Amino acid sequence: MRVLVTGGGFLGREICRQVPARGAGVVSLGRRPSPTLEALGVRHPLGDVADPAAVARALAGCEGIAALPPAG
Repeated sequence: MRVLVTGGGFLGREICRQVPARGAGVVSLGRRPSPTLEALGVRHPLGDVADPAAVARALAGCEGIAALPPAG
């Protein structure tokens, strides 16, 4: 199973840490690069959740989604 996480704030990063521990892969869609997520081995395509094409690309191969509001 692979899960898409949107929103890379504190909660999003924590979910990205926890999901692999439960045996699932994780993809995190974000507007800017994230060295923290990359260091965790998270696939991190760049894009905006307001862009349907970016979301569709990020969702490819995912079976679940955790859609979080933006931090801030």
